[in-house]
Amino acid sequence: MSYQFDIESLLERSGFGGGDEPPNDRSRPAPSFFNRWTFLLGVVLLLLFTAGWIVTTLTDWWWFQQVGYERVWLTLVQLRVGVFVGLLLVSALFLVGNWLLARWLVIRIPDIFGERRLLEENWVAPLLAGLGLFFAFGLAQQGAGMWDMLIRFWHARPFGVSDPIFNRDIGFYVFTLPLYETLHAWLVQALILTLIGVAGVYAASQWENIQRRDFLLMPYIRKHGALLLAVFFLLLAAGYQLRVWRLLYSPRGVVFGAGYTDLHAALPVLRIQMVLMLGAAVVALLNYWRLFLRPMVVLVALWVLASVGGSLYAAGLQRYIVEPNELTREAPYIRYNIEATRAAYLLDRVEKRAFPRVQPLTADILRRNEIVLRNIRLWDERPLAQTIAQLQELRPYYAFSPVDVDRYRLLTGQVRQVMLAARELQKENLPARSWINERLIFTHGYGLVLNPVDEVTPEGQPNFWIRNLPPESSFPGGGYEVTHPEIYYGQLMGDYVIVKTRQPEFDYPSGDTNVSSHYEGAGGVPLGGWVRRLLFAMRMTDLNLLLSNDITAESRILFHRDITERVRTIAPFLTFDSDPYLVLDGESGRLFWMIDAYTTSDDYPYATPRNGLNYIRNTVKVVVDAYNGSATFYLIDDSDPIIQAYLAAFPSLFTPFDEMPAGLRAHIRYPKDFFRIQADLYTIYHMQDVQVFYNREDLWQLPAEVFQNTQVPMEPYYVVLDLPNDEEIRPEFLLIQPFTPANKANMIAWVAARNDEPDYGQLVVYEFPKQELIFGPMQVEARIDQDPAISEQLTLWSQQGSQIIRGNLLVIPLENSILYVEPLYLLAETGQIPELKRVIVASGNQVVMRETMADALAALVNAPVLEAVPSEGETAASETPVTGTVDERIAELVRRANTYYEQAEAARVAGDWAAYGEALDALEAVLRELEALVEQGESGE
Repeated sequence: MSYQFDIESLLERSGFGGGDEPPNDRSRPAPSFFNRWTFLLGVVLLLLFTAGWIVTTLTDWWWFQQVGYERVWLTLVQLRVGVFVGLLLVSALFLVGNWLLARWLVIRIPDIFGERRLLEENWVAPLLAGLGLFFAFGLAQQGAGMWDMLIRFWHARPFGVSDPIFNRDIGFYVFTLPLYETLHAWLVQALILTLIGVAGVYAASQWENIQRRDFLLMPYIRKHGALLLAVFFLLLAAGYQLRVWRLLYSPRGVVFGAGYTDLHAALPVLRIQMVLMLGAAVVALLNYWRLFLRPMVVLVALWVLASVGGSLYAAGLQRYIVEPNELTREAPYIRYNIEATRAAYLLDRVEKRAFPRVQPLTADILRRNEIVLRNIRLWDERPLAQTIAQLQELRPYYAFSPVDVDRYRLLTGQVRQVMLAARELQKENLPARSWINERLIFTHGYGLVLNPVDEVTPEGQPNFWIRNLPPESSFPGGGYEVTHPEIYYGQLMGDYVIVKTRQPEFDYPSGDTNVSSHYEGAGGVPLGGWVRRLLFAMRMTDLNLLLSNDITAESRILFHRDITERVRTIAPFLTFDSDPYLVLDGESGRLFWMIDAYTTSDDYPYATPRNGLNYIRNTVKVVVDAYNGSATFYLIDDSDPIIQAYLAAFPSLFTPFDEMPAGLRAHIRYPKDFFRIQADLYTIYHMQDVQVFYNREDLWQLPAEVFQNTQVPMEPYYVVLDLPNDEEIRPEFLLIQPFTPANKANMIAWVAARNDEPDYGQLVVYEFPKQELIFGPMQVEARIDQDPAISEQLTLWSQQGSQIIRGNLLVIPLENSILYVEPLYLLAETGQIPELKRVIVASGNQVVMRETMADALAALVNAPVLEAVPSEGETAASETPVTGTVDERIAELVRRANTYYEQAEAARVAGDWAAYGEALDALEAVLRELEALVEQGESGE
C-alpha cells in the first residue's frame, strides 16, 4: 500500500495527479484515422454488407403494399430498425467509449515505466473502435428481437387479476417482466464485454509488470474500474429482484409456481443477496476516492455464504419440513396453481354436465338420430389421403394437401359432414423440369376433391361430390359449383412463380392436349421496369428474371405462396395453427383457406406450461384467398389483453369478425391444436379440490386406439351431434374427445367444443356415473379382436396377403346411449388404394361387422333403421333389384356382367373412353355383388 502512495506522490510532483490534464511531452501530429481511400473502402464494404438487407427491404415493401398491409410493415420495420439502431448506439458508445477512455487514460501520462509503446501506436485506436463496433453489432443483433416485447410493453393492458404473492396485475408479468429480464441480460453481456476490453487495455499498459507479477493499480485504473464495478453490482442486484418475481414460475414444488420452500427459503435468500449486491455497488463506488478492499472481500464472502447456505437451507426445509407435511404446507400454492392454470387455458369456462345413466341402444334412438348417423365419419384421414392420391391426382405433378373435415349445408337445408383436399402442384415430379415450366407455365394447382364422410361406392371407395378436372360438382340438390378452381396459394407451394407473361399457364390436361389460361387476379408484385426485375433477381438469386423475354411490363411475381408462411410474414407476433383448412364458398364458388391464430405467453404466473407456453387464446381467424392471396385477419375474441395490445399497435391489421361473409362464417372450426392442449390439461385440472388434486384421486387420461395393428393415442375428432340433455334437438358440429381414468380402460367422460354460432367456443364436459362401467375405446378394440366372426375374417384377409387398416374408433353419444363405430379398410398386397370393406359397430356387449353402416346398425338392433344411400356405381350396376333364388340371382348377375363387358368393348372400339369407363365401373360393381352372393351361398346363409 505504501508503494501505491509513493506512485501517487510521484505523479503529483510531476503535475499529473488528481484530475488535471497532463501536459503532452511529445509533440506529434494528431493521428489521421481516415483518408479518401479508406472512406471509399468503408462505403463499398457497407454496401456489400447491407445489399441483401436493402434488396429484401424494398421487395418486402412492395409485397406489403400489394397485400394491403403497408402500415403494418412500416410499423414493424420502424420497430426493428429502431431497436437495432438504439442498441447498436448504446452498446457502441459504451464499449468503444470505455475502451478508448482506458487507452487515453494510459497514454496521457508520461511513460515513466517504458511499457506503453504498443498502446501509443496510431492503429490501436481504430482497432479498438473496430472491435467495439463488431461486438456492438453482435449485441444489437442479439437484442433486436425485443421489438415484440416493446410492443406489448408500450400497449400493455391489465388482466384485471392479480398474482397471489406480490399482488401485481398479471399484465405486469406478461407485458413488463419479459422486457425487464431480456434487457437486463443484454446489459450484463454488454458490461462484461466492456470490462474485458478495459482490463485488456490496462493489462497491455503494464504487460512487463504483469509478467513479473508486479501490476501497479494506478489511480485512473482504480477510478475507472470502480465506476464499472459499481454498475455491474447494481445490475446484479436488479437481477436478484427479477429472480424474486421469477419465483412465481418455479418448477421445484409439487405444482408449477412458487411453493412453500420457494417463499420461505429462496425468497429471503434472494433478498439478502440483492442487499449484498447493493452494498457491493456502494463499496465499489467508494473505491473511486479511496481503495477499500476489505469491505469488498467481506461482502463477496457474505454473498458466497448466502448462496451456499441458502441452497442448503432450502434443501433441508424441503426435505424435513415440507415433504413430511406436503399437503398442509403446499395447499395454498396448489390452489393458486389450479386457479391460474384453469384461467390461462379457459378451463374455468368449461360447462360440466352429468351424462344420464347409459341405456341400451334401440332402433327408436337410431331412427331419431338419423342426421347424426348420416354424418358418422367412416373415412379416416390417413387411408383416405392415400385413396384420393390414387384416384384423383391424375398426373404425377399433382399432390393433395392434407385432408380436412368440415360441414356444408345442402340446398335442402340438411347439414352434411364432408372431407376435402386441395389439388396442388408438386413440381419435383414435372416430366420436364425447366425454368419456363417451373416459373411461368406450371404456376398453380387446380380444384379440389370433396366427399361425404359416410358414403361408400360398391368398390369401397369414397363417393366424391366434387372430383375430376375441371371440377365436377354433384352435391345433392345442386349448388357448390367451383367457379375459380385455380390455386395459386396453398400448403405445398413454397416457391415463386411469375404470372401475366407471354407464356400461357397450364390449367389441367384434357385428352392429348392441355387447357391453359392467363392469370386475371390481383395477386403478386408487379415487376414493371428493369430495376424491379434486377432487385427480384437478386432476392431470388435467379438471373433468368432479368434475361427472360417472356416477362412483360404487366407481369407479376407471386411469392410467399405457402399460406402459413404468408400470414406469419404479415403478423409475426401471432402463433398459427398447424392445420389450415380449405373452404369452398357456396355463394361465390371461390376457394379460401382458413387458419386459426393464437395469442400466447409463457409468463402467466402459476399456470402450468404445455408446449412451451402457459397462456393461450384463439383470438383471430385468418382467411386467405387461394386465387389472389389476399389475407384478412378477423378478430374473433377482443377480450384478450394481448390481442388488445396488438390491436393498439396495428389497428389496420384486424377486421371485426362481424364483417366476415356469411358463407365463410358457416365454416369456422374450433381448432384442434388448442383443443388438444385443453383436453390434456383437463385430465388433471378438472379436479378443483386441493386434497383431491394432490392425491390424484380422480386423475383422467386421454385414451388410446388401434391403427394398423399399433396402439396410438386417440385424436379428437369432429362430429355432427345433438348434445345430450340439451333443451332442443339440434344437431351441431362438434369437436369431441373421450377420457378414461388413469391406468384404466373404461370411459369416464367426454368433452365437446362447439363450432356453430352463437355457441362457438363453448366447452361442455359430460361425466358418466362413476359407479357404472362404460366401455372405453381400448376395451371396445379388445372386444372386436375377441369376436370370433370378426377375428376369423381378419385372419383370412391377412393370410391372403392383404393389409388390414383399422380406422378411427369413434365414440358417438346418442341421447342416453353410446354407439362405437370403427371402419375397416383393406389394402391389397399389390394395390395402392385402401378400400373400405367393413363397418364395425358396437354398443354395450354387442359387436357387429357388416359391409355397410346401414346393415351394421340393423344387425346391432335387429331392425332396419337407416336406408342406404346409393352411389352412382350402385345405380348403374343395379337399375332393378336382383331377386329370386340364389341360382337365379347368380344367372342374372352373370348375364348383366356379359352385357357390360360387351358395352365396354364396343366403347373401346369406338374410342368413347367415357362410356368405356362407365361400363367398366358397372361391370366391377356386378362382379363384386356376384362374389358376395357366392360367399353367402357357401356360408349357408
